[in-house]
Amino acid sequence: MDKIELDERLALLQETEVITDKAVTVTVRTFERLARLLAKEDIVQGEMLFTHLSSAITRLERGEEIVGPSPEVLQQVKAAGYSDRTECEIAFIEQQYGNPLPDEEKNYLHLHYATVFQLNEGK
Repeated sequence: MDKIELDERLALLQETEVITDKAVTVTVRTFERLARLLAKEDIVQGEMLFTHLSSAITRLERGEEIVGPSPEVLQQVKAAGYSDRTECEIAFIEQQYGNPLPDEEKNYLHLHYATVFQLNEGK
């Protein structure tokens, strides 16, 4: 996913009121940060991460809750070895959002970030 694809996807979701303005802002800033971190304009498998992120921010703004991934999935994610880096990215997201994220959302972000780091860094 590159920035143009992201902008198009977010615009469509925003127009249909599936996501909020704040979700768009946080997601775009997060994409830009990750693209710089990875030194890539096209983030492989970024669609799942950024779609989830924009939906998560929207759910939080609307007071909706989510059930997190299973403990077995979380064990696999932790075994991938990207937890510390993901925590830094989550801290950035929370700063942009202005509030802490619930553990359930953080756990899904760990899942998506592990995939993105793994696929974009060839490990």
